[in-house]
Amino acid sequence: MAQQIEVTHRERKAIVNPVGQLSVFLGPAELAENEVKYKEVAAGSTETIWTPETGKAIQLAGLIISMDATGSAEVIFDSTVKTHLEFAEKKAVPLPINYAVCVGLNKSLRVSATGAKAYVSAIGFECTPS
Repeated sequence: MAQQIEVTHRERKAIVNPVGQLSVFLGPAELAENEVKYKEVAAGSTETIWTPETGKAIQLAGLIISMDATGSAEVIFDSTVKTHLEFAEKKAVPLPINYAVCVGLNKSLRVSATGAKAYVSAIGFECTPS
C-alpha cells in the first residue's frame, strides 16, 4: 500500500493520499486540517453553524449555501450580519474566500433563512488569534 505524500509550499501544507484525494491545509503548515461544518436551516429560523472552542476563533476558507426555493440567507458573525444573499430560485452558491476571514475570538458563525430552507457548509479551521 502506498504512503501519503506530504507537500509544503509557501507555508501551506497539503497531503495527497494513495487514491489521489487531497487534504488541504490553510496557513502555516502546523495548523490542523480544514474542517467542514454542515447544517440545515429551516425557513424563518437562525442556526449556529459553528461555535469555536473557548479561546479560539474560526478562520473561514469558504461557504456553500443553497436554498430549496426562492428566499434569502444571511451570514452572521456572532450577532452581526455580514452578508445577505437573495435567491430567485432553487440554487447553490459557493462563496470562496480568497483572503483571511476570521469570525472573531469566541464568536459563532450563524446563518438565518427566510422564505425557504437553507443548507450550509462552512469550510475552515479554529485558530488562536495572535
